[in-house]
Amino acid sequence: MLERHVTSTKTGEVNIQTVCGFTGLSRDEASPDKLLEMTRSYWGIENGLHYRWDVTLNEDRTRMTKGNMAHAMVCINNLVIGLLIGKQKHRYLPEARRFYDAHPNKTCDLILLL
Repeated sequence: MLERHVTSTKTGEVNIQTVCGFTGLSRDEASPDKLLEMTRSYWGIENGLHYRWDVTLNEDRTRMTKGNMAHAMVCINNLVIGLLIGKQKHRYLPEARRFYDAHPNKTCDLILLL
């Protein structure tokens, strides 16, 4: 059982969530500290990777339903992330988007220098 205290950044309201989980690991393999580490690791991936797609690139708000448009958009978003983050040019995607929006000539240079 894990109890979370979640604070809304907009309202400051604190919500307490209690979640339960199951594991096939033995007690020796899954101490409370190890289970907490595994849970935090999962959410680190979720927040670090999926947040880029879902929020920064607005993938969750996209309503592309015809043909392969949604798949094509995922490929484009992955390309954008790879170009901007992959070579460690920018570690923070929103900052990179603002920079390249303001400097279209640098965008072309980035693409052509693969």
